[in-house]
Amino acid sequence: MRKKSTKEKRNQKIFIEPLEQRIVLDGAGASTFLDLIDESSQSDSSNKNIYDVKKFKEIKSEDGSKELPFTNILRDQLKRKQIVFIDKQVSDYEKLAMNFISSIKSLFIIILLSIFSFGSANAKCNFIMDLGKKYTKSHEKKYGPLKETAGYYEFDILASDICLSDNFDYKFIVRHIFLEKKLMAIKFFANNFVDNSATESMKLMNYAKRIYGNFDTGGNPKNYNNYHIWEKDKKFIIYNRQLNKDVWQEEIYISNNKNSEKLAEWNNLIESRMFPVEN
Repeated sequence: MRKKSTKEKRNQKIFIEPLEQRIVLDGAGASTFLDLIDESSQSDSSNKNIYDVKKFKEIKSEDGSKELPFTNILRDQLKRKQIVFIDKQVSDYEKLAMNFISSIKSLFIIILLSIFSFGSANAKCNFIMDLGKKYTKSHEKKYGPLKETAGYYEFDILASDICLSDNFDYKFIVRHIFLEKKLMAIKFFANNFVDNSATESMKLMNYAKRIYGNFDTGGNPKNYNNYHIWEKDKKFIIYNRQLNKDVWQEEIYISNNKNSEKLAEWNNLIESRMFPVEN
């Protein structure tokens, strides 16, 4: 029997089996396949084909088997390689490949932006400092000096300036309360001086639920007339919404037990000076 010529060997058809659930988007002409050619078939191939196959790293399991980690279907134990075939007869195949890569990059960017947007939407307001911190000269340069009343200070800032992920307008104010220039409490409130539109917008209630935790507001949250308390990280947060003579009073109050006691002592001291008890 005569030996087959090199040309005939090269013209032999190679049968391939597609990988299960591993088809990739390719525009036209690129797919991922599993090479099921045995050792003898590989040896008949040209040196170039052998080199192209070897450049794909073979993944082995811990028990020494060569089963692919992404399939549970049993296969024979012949050596296998992952290869990609591109049909160069398709016109502008290089352009299609580059468009595919560009599409993947765009999709990756969209995913990152979605994650960032989701994180921003759930971000807390960036209060100027944490409880117990002191108002320093750097704060004075940025926000101006505090107005003192017997060691008591209040500093108001628009919520829109420190709550960038929410649509708070000028009717929502964050008040920082200090004693001896140390932050004792934060009062985040809706200014309903002109009308009740700030509270009726539900923005402050929705912020409280999203940041601190959901709570029962009844069948119609717009009619909620009560308060709720959370305890987190050695702090307490009070959401208070009360209707007083047709005017909504709504606020989020943040402090801790130690600071609240100091504020209570200060209030008692001021009241005793303003209204001294007669003997």
